[in-house]
Amino acid sequence: MTELSPAMKGSRLLPSVLDRIGAETPGRIYASVPRTHDIADGFRDITFGEVLKGVDALAAWLTTNFGVSNDFETLAYTGVADLRYTLMFYAAVKCGYKILLSSSRNPTHQNVSLLEQTGCTKFFYSSEMASIAKEIQLAMGNDSLHIVEIDSFDKWLDAYKHPYPFTKSFEEARFDPILVLHSSGSTGAPKPITQTHQYFANCDRLRPQVPGRLEGGERLWDYEGGGYFLCPFPPYHLAGFISYIYHPVFGRSCSLLLGFPDRPALPELVLRMMMQKRVRLLFTPPSIVEGMLTLDGAIDIIKKLDDIVYAGGPLEKTAGDQLALLTRLSPVYGATETGTITCLVQTPETWQYMEFHPAWKVIMEPEIDGAYELVLRRDAEADKYRGIGGTILREKPEYRTRDLFLPHPSKPGLWRFYGRNDDIIVFSNGQKWNPIPSESIIQSHGDVAGALIIGDGKFQPAAIIEPKKTVASLENLLDSLWPLIEQANQQSQGFGRLMRSKIAIVQPGDFVRAPKGTIVRSATANKLHSAIEKLYSGSVDSAAKDVKQSLSQTDDPQFEILQVVKNSTHEFDKFAAARDEDDLFQFGLDSLMALELSKSIRTGLSIYADDNKLSFITTLMLFRYPTIKKLAEAISLYLLGELEEQHSQTLNNKNIERVIETYTSTANPQRAISMPAKDGQLHIGLIGSTGFLGQQLLANLIQHPKVAKITCIDRNASAQQSHRQLLESVQTNAHIEFKTMSLADMSLEEIQKHKEVFENMDGVIYSAWTVNFNQPLSYFEPQIRALSALCTVLVSCERSPRLFFVSSISSSNEKSTSDSNQVIIPEDVLQDASAPMPMGYAQSKYVAERILAKFAHHTGLRATIFRLGQIAGPVTDNIRGIMIKESSSSAVWNEREWFPSVMKSSANLGLIPSDLQPVDWIPVNFLTRGIAELIFHDLLIETISTLQVYNIVNPHQVPWSELVPVIKDAIASTCKIVPFAVWIKDLRSKELELHAAEKYPALKLLDYLQGTLNIAGRESRVVMDRTKQASTTLDQMQPVNEEWVRNWLSVWGLTTSQQASE
Repeated sequence: MTELSPAMKGSRLLPSVLDRIGAETPGRIYASVPRTHDIADGFRDITFGEVLKGVDALAAWLTTNFGVSNDFETLAYTGVADLRYTLMFYAAVKCGYKILLSSSRNPTHQNVSLLEQTGCTKFFYSSEMASIAKEIQLAMGNDSLHIVEIDSFDKWLDAYKHPYPFTKSFEEARFDPILVLHSSGSTGAPKPITQTHQYFANCDRLRPQVPGRLEGGERLWDYEGGGYFLCPFPPYHLAGFISYIYHPVFGRSCSLLLGFPDRPALPELVLRMMMQKRVRLLFTPPSIVEGMLTLDGAIDIIKKLDDIVYAGGPLEKTAGDQLALLTRLSPVYGATETGTITCLVQTPETWQYMEFHPAWKVIMEPEIDGAYELVLRRDAEADKYRGIGGTILREKPEYRTRDLFLPHPSKPGLWRFYGRNDDIIVFSNGQKWNPIPSESIIQSHGDVAGALIIGDGKFQPAAIIEPKKTVASLENLLDSLWPLIEQANQQSQGFGRLMRSKIAIVQPGDFVRAPKGTIVRSATANKLHSAIEKLYSGSVDSAAKDVKQSLSQTDDPQFEILQVVKNSTHEFDKFAAARDEDDLFQFGLDSLMALELSKSIRTGLSIYADDNKLSFITTLMLFRYPTIKKLAEAISLYLLGELEEQHSQTLNNKNIERVIETYTSTANPQRAISMPAKDGQLHIGLIGSTGFLGQQLLANLIQHPKVAKITCIDRNASAQQSHRQLLESVQTNAHIEFKTMSLADMSLEEIQKHKEVFENMDGVIYSAWTVNFNQPLSYFEPQIRALSALCTVLVSCERSPRLFFVSSISSSNEKSTSDSNQVIIPEDVLQDASAPMPMGYAQSKYVAERILAKFAHHTGLRATIFRLGQIAGPVTDNIRGIMIKESSSSAVWNEREWFPSVMKSSANLGLIPSDLQPVDWIPVNFLTRGIAELIFHDLLIETISTLQVYNIVNPHQVPWSELVPVIKDAIASTCKIVPFAVWIKDLRSKELELHAAEKYPALKLLDYLQGTLNIAGRESRVVMDRTKQASTTLDQMQPVNEEWVRNWLSVWGLTTSQQASE
C-alpha cells in the first residue's frame, strides 16, 4: 500500500481512503464479527475488500433506484449494530447524499422531528427495525416518508458488480455535508448536527508533538503492529460512528471487534469476547468496565490491554483507581459538535484529570462554585486540528460547550469534569436523558411546587418532590401524583422511567431557587444530598416511612403489586419493552440482573410490608415465574396469604406435566428393532464432546478395543481442534469423525434430514445440556424439544441405536418416598412431578427422563439414563495399576461451580460452613471410566431391558463435618466454623461491596445454596444396586479423602501457601 506522508493527513477524504485501501490491500481486516450468537463459535474477519464491494454495490443500487443527489439530500438510516451502518454511510456519500443516523431508542415524535428538521423523505432500516420505521411513517403520513428495508451485509457482497469510485478531490469536497447526528434533546426535541469532510479531516491532522508526552485521543488507536479494538457504543452515537467508520479507515492498522448486533453489550459479553480475541484497546462507557471488574477472570484480561478509553459518563473513582494500575486508562472528552478534544495521556495518579493538547487552545472561563466552562473560539491555527473548525467555527466566532471543569488542586493545566450547566442527566452507562419534560408533567399537579429529577453518574433516575404546603399524608400525595408519573414514564425513554421506590417527598421550601423563581438544580441536589443517597442505597423512601400500610387496606392490592413489579422491571433499559406476558429470560435476564431485580422489587414493596415478610422474593422466585404477570400474581398470593407452598407446587407440577405432554406427542406406538453390532465392533455417537464430561468420555471411549468409530456431534465447528492434543497423544484403532450440528436450534423436520448421521450407530450419548441453576424450566425447552425429536429419529433408524442420556440426581432428589423424612432415589423414573429439586435445571432433567420413559414404553426406544451426582475434578488413581489417558484440556473442576465458589467465598469471608450435605462426589476421571463400562454393558448384553436407569454417586458418603478441619487447615487456620445459615447471612451482607461478585462468587448462587440449606438436614439414600453390578469402577469407588480436597483447593489457588505468595 502507498506509504502515507504526514502532509496527507488533514487533507484526506474518508471514501477516497476506503477506495484506496480496498484496492491496494483488500485483505486487510476492517472488522471481526461473531459467527453465531455463541461467542464460543468464534469470529469472522471482514476485509476492506469485502467492505468496499458492499459499499459499491449499495451505492450502485441507490443510484439506480433513487439517483444521485446534487444538493446533499438527507437519507436516514437506523438498524441493529452491524456493518450496514458502514455500508450506508459510504454509499450515501459516494452518491452525493448526507446521512442521518437517528437513535432507535428515540420516541417516535423525536425521530419525526429530526426528519422534518433535515427535510428527510427517505428512511432506510434493517429488518429488525421494521416496526419503528412503520410507526415513523404513520406519524408523518404515508405520503411524506418513503421507507426502505436494507438487506444484510452478505447480500450486498453478493450484489457487487463493478467499482463505484468516489472521484471528488479534497478541495472540491472539503465542506460538503456528509453526516447528521443529533443532540440529546436538551430543549425537548433533539437537534440535528451536521458534519462535513473537513470536520473529519481536521480530526485526522497530525498535531504538533509535545516533547516527552504521549498524545491521547485518535492516536491511541494507531498502535504498532495492528490489532483489534472493541467498542460497545451504538453506531448512531459519535463514539460508535468513529469506531464503525472513522478509525478503521483513517487509522493506521486497527480493526474493529463487534459483538452481537441485536443484543446489548453487557459486561459479561464484553469479557467473553476479550477472552476469545486479543483486544488491544477497549473503548467503552464506564458502566461496562465497572461491571467487568466484578466478573471472574476479568483482571487478567484487562491487564493484557494496551489501553482502556472511556467516554459518555463519569467513571466511578474506586473502579478507576483499580483500572489505572492494571493498564493505561484515559478519558475521551468531546461532543458531537466539537469532535474529540485531544488530551495528553496521564499517569495512574491523575487518571481522572484531562490535560488538553495545547494545539486546541481551549479557554476556561470561571463559573459558579469554583468551576470553569470550556469555551472554544475561532483561531486560524487551532482550527486546523479541531473538528469544529470545519463546521460551527466557520460561521460563529465562539462555541460554548456548557461543560464545567474543576482544576487540579496542585497541578496547573489538569482539569476534572464536573458536570454541565444545563439539565441533561448522564447516567453511569453513558445514556443521556433530558428530565425537563417529565419534571414539567409532575409539576402540573396542583399541590406540587417543584420536581427535581436527578441521576448523574447513577444507573437510573430518582425524583425529589417539593409540595406547596405541608401535607398530612405523604403517601396520599404520592398516590395522587402517580397517574402523572405514569404519564411521564410513557413519554420518556426506557432508561428515564421513574419507579415508586425512587421518589422522595421533602418539605415545602427545601428547594433552592434563583431570584426569578427557577430551581437551582446543583444547589438543591447538594442541600438534599442525604435524601438522595437514601433513595439510591435501597432504603425505604421518605414517604414510605410515614405509612407502612398493609396491602389489604388498598383499593386494588393486586394492581399495586403489578405496578411495582412492572416499574422495577422496566427500570432496566433492556426490559423497557417487555410486556406483562413476556418471558424476561428471552430478553437476556441473567443471574446478576435477576439479583438486582429481586432487590428492586423488595424495595418497591417495602412501603406495604416489613422487610422480613418480603424475603421470599428471590431470584429463585423469578426463575419460577419469569414474566411480569406471573411474578406479580405469585407475590400477591404470597403476601395476601393465599399461596401456600403446596399450591405453588401444584402450579409447578402442572407446568411440568404440560411440557412432558407437549414433547411426547410424537411417541406413537411402534416397535423399534434392535440389531447386534457388526462383528462386535461399535459405532458410537457423542453429542456434546467438548464439555467437561464429554471430553473425558471421548478419552475413555477411543481406547476401548470394541469401539470402531466415534462420531462427535457438536454445535461448535472447532470441536476437532479442541480435541487435537488428545487425538495426537492417544493410540487408537477407532475412526473419529466430527459433525457440526446444534440440535437445540433445529426442528424435528430438520433433524430428520440428518437421519443418515445416526442410521448406522449402535449407541448415541446425549451429553449436551446447559448447566445453569439460575434459569426457569422454559429456558431449557429448546434442549427438551431436541431430545424429543432425536428420540423420534432414532426409533425410525434401521439399527435403532440405544440412547444414553446424561441426567442429574437433582431430577429425583426432592420427594420423600417413605413414611420418614428420608429421600430414597430408586433406579427407576419417578412419575411424581414434585420429584425434582425446585429449579429449572433439575426440572428439565426430570422432564427429559419422563420423555425417554414414554418413548421406551410406546415405541420400544432403547434408552439408558445416567443420573449423575456431583462431578468433582480429576484425582490420581491409586487403585489401578494402569492409567487411562485422560483429556487434559478441560479436566479441571470449573471454578464457577458451587463448591469452588463456596470455597473462594469462605476464604474471603473468613468463615467456613459447618453443616452442608454429606459428600458423595465422584472425580470426573473415575466417573467417565464407570460410564464407559455401563455403556458397553448395555450395548453388548442383549437381555438388557428397554429402559435402564443408573444412579451414579459415590457409594461411600462422607459427613461434611469430617472435611471441615481439612478445609480450614488448607485455607486458613484463622477461619471460623459457623452454621450454614450464619454463613449465608454474612455472605448476603457483602452484596453491595465493590467487586463483591469476584471476591464472593457464591453470591451468584445464593438462592441455589439456600435451597441446599433447606435440605441439608434431611437424610437421603441413593439406590445403586444395578450400577455397582454393571460397573467395577463405580463399585470399588473410594470415598472423598483429605488428599483429594487439598488437591482441588490447590488447583484453585486457595491453599494458605498460595495465598501468601500472591
